[in-house]
Amino acid sequence: MSDQVVVGSSYLNEAANDLRMAKEKMVGLRDDMKQNLQTYTASWDGPAKTAYQGVLTEWDQSINDMETIIQTLSTTVSTIGGNYTHTERSIEGQW
Repeated sequence: MSDQVVVGSSYLNEAANDLRMAKEKMVGLRDDMKQNLQTYTASWDGPAKTAYQGVLTEWDQSINDMETIIQTLSTTVSTIGGNYTHTERSIEGQW
């Protein structure tokens, strides 16, 4: 069994891309759900509509928070990949 971690800029770039795609999918699912439910919620009135709008507001805020976190992670991982490549090239130049 090997006790090592393999790091490469291609892995990091792939991870950053996966994070971006996950964010896009999450937002797409939320938007699809809102659109699909709009037909039903348009006819709602009273406490059910108020409760739904309250939950939807909380959910939107949570989704927005997750989007921010995922975007930050994606950017950070991408930056790490770039730094890794730059460092490797600098080390290669020293030989």
